[in-house]
Amino acid sequence: MTCLDLDDFCVGNSQLPLLDELKARVPDLKVTLFTIPCPTGPIAMSPLEHAVWLTVVRQSRPWLEFAVHGWRHTFLECRDWSKADALEVLQRAETLAVYARVFKAPYWETSPGLYDAIAERGWVIADHPRNDALRPAGLRVYHLGPGRAHGHVQNVCDNGLAEQFAFYASLQGPFKFVSEVMA
Repeated sequence: MTCLDLDDFCVGNSQLPLLDELKARVPDLKVTLFTIPCPTGPIAMSPLEHAVWLTVVRQSRPWLEFAVHGWRHTFLECRDWSKADALEVLQRAETLAVYARVFKAPYWETSPGLYDAIAERGWVIADHPRNDALRPAGLRVYHLGPGRAHGHVQNVCDNGLAEQFAFYASLQGPFKFVSEVMA
């Protein structure tokens, strides 16, 4: 079983043609895309507009799953979130009805408030092993490890989709979404 996840997906950073090419090479592929719900920059959208775009993308690509990756993906945005801040983001994401109940903080920087909100709402946290001692016991966590491949949509951290295309194309199935692994 293989679970592939890629970070930083949004309307202005989608690499959809390259994802489609990867799917053509790996027919049973499934990918969880950690998605920025409120993208800023050259192609800014409201969370609702972005959710509509994601819905259209998913209709033609059911092999993609969208999970929440921060809110605006600003530098260390989740590190100081209170439980109330995090609950607001999770509840907003739930109302948009396009995201799996899986959350990853940008730069893997979490907060006690985020962990409390994740637990209260019954979500899964995709988290880095360096946070193991900080995370409350019993919280459902998606970790990197055997059978799991992690990268980015854009070329960054030497694990971008284009940079490591040959590696991603060599992955063997069966494939699962993060939400399926954590079900």
